[in-house]
Amino acid sequence: MQQQQSTSWNLRESAARLVLELGPAVVFFAATKWLGIFAGTIALMVGGTVATAVSWVYARRIPILPLAGLALTLVFGGLTLWWHEDDFIKVQPTLVNGISALVLTVALVFGRLPLKSIFGAGTHARDRAWRRLTLALVVFLVCLAAANEVLWRETATDVWAAYKAFVIPALDGLFVFAAYKYLRSHSLDPRDRMPSRAAPAAETAG
Repeated sequence: MQQQQSTSWNLRESAARLVLELGPAVVFFAATKWLGIFAGTIALMVGGTVATAVSWVYARRIPILPLAGLALTLVFGGLTLWWHEDDFIKVQPTLVNGISALVLTVALVFGRLPLKSIFGAGTHARDRAWRRLTLALVVFLVCLAAANEVLWRETATDVWAAYKAFVIPALDGLFVFAAYKYLRSHSLDPRDRMPSRAAPAAETAG
């Protein structure tokens, strides 16, 4: 019966994570645009905490990287409010993405494949595919960090807030979708790589 399991990465669960990530970001953008960066920072801290609590209730687990991201948001959000200096919250995406890329790189060096637990342990893909996907994610995260550095230093706060609220989640969603397709194409179960039109062909043969 175990052979009937296919690439069982729960795409709905991944989409739910993206929605939970997008919610606080949109609230942050609206609060920043209408009330200022410090009100936006409070909204982001509260929204991120609520989203993490909802994620725990929904899935009964919180992946380590989003949890670390929330911790950095609370730390740098607190520094922003304490010192009344918005550079702290603006550099937070750089640190979140940079630290995540570093953690994944160290994991690769030591032969670990943390994406198996982050994306779903039921995804039956080859280890080589997981390594390539991890490397792609490292490059993706470094690019996000570099873009954040350019935007918060060279553009207006509203432009940076729009990048954080809309562009980053959109790019995250595209990466997750591309990763899903890639893992299916490298699944250990050959049925995951079969075209969906194989069923009608079988019927005509009968």
